[in-house]
Amino acid sequence: MNLSLTEVRQVVEELAERLPGGRIQEIRQPTPSAVCLSLRVPGETLHLCLDATPGAAWLGIAPDKGPTTTPMPHFLARLRHDVTGAIVQSLSQHR
Repeated sequence: MNLSLTEVRQVVEELAERLPGGRIQEIRQPTPSAVCLSLRVPGETLHLCLDATPGAAWLGIAPDKGPTTTPMPHFLARLRHDVTGAIVQSLSQHR
């Protein structure tokens, strides 16, 4: 079941309060359609997961960083190269 636009808005509002200033420390790809970013925010590490599986799309904070695919897909290698160390400035939902 996919998240509705209202549910996505609610999740984004919560994440917008918790993630700004967080530094991306690690990126994992547990499935071909999902990515999990480990972010260090003051006092804790959060694992933001985004899953685009058809019929089961999801985003939110996961309890752990989860596994990663092996061998490393080119997409994951590129994402790690470009995004690791970045700091989240803000989070918003675009229509």
